[in-house]
Parts: sequence; structure tokens; C-alpha cells
Amino acid sequence: MPPPQRPLSKLAKGAAACSQSALKYGKCMDKVFGDVVQGSCAAEFEEFKACLRKALRKP
Repeated sequence: MPPPQRPLSKLAKGAAACSQSALKYGKCMDKVFGDVVQGSCAAEFEEFKACLRKALRKP
């Protein structure tokens, strides 16, 4: 029987592995906080998303 999955634990590890891209995305969102529109910080978000996908990929 496989061990139980812990999705939040996996997400936390992925976010830790992607701290630099998360910081870039967060800083961008902070800059546009009062005037957010769709597509604001899209490049930063895509970089963070790609990093998370890579970090969370099953070995």
C-alpha cells in the first residue's frame, strides 16, 4: 500500500524550491496591487508556475 499523499506538504516543498520566482511574482503583484488587471505580472506568474511544475513532477 503506497503512503498517503500530502498535497499541501508537497506544495510547500515546491514553493520553497521556487522561492526566487515566487518572490519576483510577489513583488510584481505588490507593485500593481491597486490596479490589477488580467495579464498583470503574467510573465512572472508563468515563470513561477513552470518552476512549481518542475519541482512537483514525480521522479
